[in-house]
This record gives sequence, structure tokens and C-alpha cells, in this order.
Amino acid sequence: MLEAKSFPRLSHCIEVRLTRRGIETIETGAFDGLGKVMQLMLSDNRLTEVQRGMWRGLRSLRTLSLKNNRIEVLHPGAFGPLKTLNHLDLRENRLTEIRADMWKGLKYLNILWLNENSIATLDPGAFSPLHRLRELQLEDNEVEDISRATWEGLDLLETLQLRNNAIDCLEIATFVDLKKLKKLDLTKNKLEDLELGVLRGLTRLEKLMLHENGIQTIQDRTFKDLRRLDTLKLSNNNLTEINRETFTGLTSLQSLSVDNNGISRVQDGSFRLLSSLEKLDLDFNRIDHIPRDFLGGLASLSFFSVFANQVSGISPGAFVSVPELRMLRLGGNQLSHINNDTWLGLDSLESLSLGHNPHLTLLRRDSLVGLQNLSRLYLTNCSLEGIEEGVFRMMQNLTTLDLSENHLTHVTQDMFQGLTSLKYLALDWNQISRVEQGSLAGLPPSCEIQLANNNLTTVKESMFVDAEGRPRHPKRYD
Repeated sequence: MLEAKSFPRLSHCIEVRLTRRGIETIETGAFDGLGKVMQLMLSDNRLTEVQRGMWRGLRSLRTLSLKNNRIEVLHPGAFGPLKTLNHLDLRENRLTEIRADMWKGLKYLNILWLNENSIATLDPGAFSPLHRLRELQLEDNEVEDISRATWEGLDLLETLQLRNNAIDCLEIATFVDLKKLKKLDLTKNKLEDLELGVLRGLTRLEKLMLHENGIQTIQDRTFKDLRRLDTLKLSNNNLTEINRETFTGLTSLQSLSVDNNGISRVQDGSFRLLSSLEKLDLDFNRIDHIPRDFLGGLASLSFFSVFANQVSGISPGAFVSVPELRMLRLGGNQLSHINNDTWLGLDSLESLSLGHNPHLTLLRRDSLVGLQNLSRLYLTNCSLEGIEEGVFRMMQNLTTLDLSENHLTHVTQDMFQGLTSLKYLALDWNQISRVEQGSLAGLPPSCEIQLANNNLTTVKESMFVDAEGRPRHPKRYD
């Protein structure tokens, strides 16, 4: 218990920490004389309720932490005396409902954290006295229903965190009055459908998190009001297709994640209006082909990933509309061959991942045409049995080449011709039993070479000597 006038000699103190003290009750007047205190930390105690009289004397308080107590009850006007309070932390307590009378008097509150309670009910106007609130955290609760009335009075709110609740439906115009909202997190709820109008009015929203729901359908033009949105996460849902109008209105979008769904169909032109998009993640879906117009309109795209899909073919010129692409991930698919026109338009590409394509058995001489600026190439865990001479002849900028976990049996003399900047070469976990004389001598002396777990019985000096007898001194040989 904190008794009245517990701090008679701390009149000039501006911060008080009373964490882990086993405090169960606070008497009226316990903080008398602490008129200059701006921060009070009461986390990790045993308080079960909050009453108005507990805070008498704290006329300058800005931050109050009641995290990890056992609070079940907030009496009406419980924080009324704290006229200057800016930040209130009520995380990890036992609250089950939120009413407007709990916040009476908190005219200057900017930040309210209610994470990890057991809140199931938010009354209409539950936060209406908090006219200056900018951040509201409700993560890890049991909220099922929200409506337009829930957010009454929150005209200045910028961040709304609703992650990991039980919300299964959004009414039309649920957030329409949150004119200043910039970030909305609805991750790990139970949403199944997004209807036209549920996001109406969110014209200043910048980040929208909808991953780990059960979303099956998104009506066309659902995002049409979100013209300032720069990040949209739709990962780990149950989407099966993307239509031309799915992302209408997202002209400022920079990052789009739709990985871990069941998408098998993407209509031509689905991304055509996303002119600002820089990152597109479609990993772990069921896309089986990348047609020419798949990425049409994405002139700013720098990262594109379709790892672990079912891609077996790429149309000629599929990447001509993404001249700024820097990183391309095509691993974990069903590619069996690469044509000489596959990489058209990728003059700026720096990193290409083709690993885990089990039907890729041969790199032909023209398989990498157009990738002269590539610096990293990953071909690990395919089924490569052969690499034709001259494949890398124009790849003077390549620094990393990973050919590990394939079926290569020998290294020929001109296999790595042209790799004058290579720093790392992985050939481990193949079936290599022969390395021809001079086949590694053309690599830079600083290049690290991995040859572990092959079928080599001896290591000969000739492996590192060119045709004219000049030795190469590798940085490392495993």
C-alpha cells in the first residue's frame, strides 16, 4: 500500500519509479507534494482498480505507466485529476470493456495503450472525451465488433492498432470519421471479405495491415479512397485471384505484399495503375506463368518476388516494363529452361535468385543474356548437370555465384570465363569428380571457392594454374 504523503521530501522530483513493489492499493493523497513529477512508473504491481483520488497532487504529470498490474475496474473519471497527462499505459491488465466515462478529464491525452487486456466490448463513443488522441493501441484483446460510433470524437487519431482481436466483419464507413488516420493495423483478425465502402474516407492513410486474416474476396475499388497509402500487407489470407480493379486508387503505393495466399489468376493490367510501386511480393501462391503484361505499369518497381509458386514459363519481354528492377526472386518454381529473350529490359538488375527449380538441368550459352550488370546469382538446389561454355562471358560485375546442391560432375576450362569481379563461388554439394586444368585460374585471387562435399579424391595444383602455367592463389579453398 502507498499511504498518504508517502513522499514528503521529493517536492523537486520530476520522475518516480515504483515498479515491482507489490503495491495493491494507493491511498488518497499518496502523491501529495509531487507537483513537479512528470513521469510516474507503477508497472508490475498488484493494483486491481483505479479511482479518482489516487492521483491527487500530480498536477504536472505527463506519462503514467500502469502496465502489468491486475486492473479490472476503471471507475468513472478515474484519471480526471491528471489534467496534463499525455501518455497512459494500461497494457497487460484485466480490463474487459471500455466506456467513455473512464477517460473524463483527459483533454490532453495523445497516446493510449490498452494492449494485452481481455477487452471484448467497446461502447459507442468509448473514447469520445479524448479529442487530442493521436495513437490508440488495442492489440491482443478480444474485440469482435467495431462500428463508426466506436471512434466518435477521435478527430486527430493517426495510429489505430487492432492487431490480434476477433473482428470478423467491417461495416460500411467504419472509419470514415478518422480523417487524420495514417496507420491502421487489422492483422490477425477474422475478416473474410472486404466490401466496397468499408475503408471510405481514409484519404490520409499511409499504412494498412490486413495480413493473417481469412480474406477470400476484395470487391473491386475497395481501396479507391486510399490515394496516400504507401504500404499494403495482404499476406497469409485466402485470396485466389487479383482483378484489374482490385488495387484501383493506390497511386502512391510503394510496397505490396500478397504472399502466402492461394492466388492462381492475375488479370492482365492488374498492377497498371501502381506507378509508384517499388516492392511486390507474391511468394507462396499458385501462379504458373508470367505473361508479357504481368508487370505492366510498374515503372518504379525495384523488388519482385514470386518464390515458391508454380511458374513453369516466362513470356519473352515479361520484364520490359520494369526497367528499375534491382532484385528478382524466381526460386522454388517449376522452370525447366531459360530462353535468350527472358531477361529483356533488365539492364539494372543486381540480384537474381533461381534456386530450388528442380527441373532446371542446363544453363545454355544464351541463358543469361541481358544480365551484364548482375552482381549476385543464386542457382542453389536445382538439378543442374551442365553449364555450357561462355554462359558468364559478359558478366564482369558478378560478385556472388551460388551453384551449390546441384548435379555438376566436372568443371571445364572455360566454364567461368568472364567472371573478373567474382568474390564468392559456391560449388559445394555437387558430384564433381574432375576439375580441368586452369578452370579456376581465371577467377580473381581474392575469390572464395567452396568445393566441399563433392567426389574429388585429390586436389591438384593444376586446378589453379592456367594454360600458360601461371598459378592462382585463392583466398580460401574448402
